[in-house]
Amino acid sequence: MFTLKQNGKIAALAACCMISLAAPVQAQGPSRIVVGASQYQSQFGAPVDGARYDREIVVGADTRWVNVVSGQVVHFVVADAAGTNASFTWNFDTWGDKVADLSRLAPNGMVQRPIKVYIARDLRYSGA
Repeated sequence: MFTLKQNGKIAALAACCMISLAAPVQAQGPSRIVVGASQYQSQFGAPVDGARYDREIVVGADTRWVNVVSGQVVHFVVADAAGTNASFTWNFDTWGDKVADLSRLAPNGMVQRPIKVYIARDLRYSGA
């Protein structure tokens, strides 16, 4: 059995540990409470620098959907009616079997209509 003095020391140590662990969470808390595009985007991965990517998908006027695999980094090239191209790169760092809207993942105004992004599971990690 622990004495009262030892119990006090253990309780103080436990309190210090809890405070030190709670401080970073508290600092991050308000920044994570985001409503809108960034909250939607974070469910499907994140934008990344376009220097490295696994594949490139050209999104034309007739594109209604695209297929990707979870874990892929995809460089999207979006052609507009004027013939100019805009691009962005996205890391689908998420679980598979999801459907996203490319117009909500792309930078504002780049994709003017809903385009479904079907995210398949990466079979290397599914245990199949």
